[in-house]
Amino acid sequence: MSDTHIIRKVRETGVIVDLWKDFDGWTVHCSKHGRVCSWPTQKEALAFLPYPSEWCDECCQDVLNREVA
Repeated sequence: MSDTHIIRKVRETGVIVDLWKDFDGWTVHCSKHGRVCSWPTQKEALAFLPYPSEWCDECCQDVLNREVA
């Protein structure tokens, strides 16, 4: 697998997220909701990759709803 494209299923939400290098830095993508967020460095993007509730509004709502139930 290329170090410019990484795909993971994350524990926090169970969704597939991916990370890729683009012109502006590093972009993470939530495959369930289609949300994307960019960071200037790969290190920063990798730190947020396992926690889509921090950058995907719908994942955040899913996590909050699960905690309330």
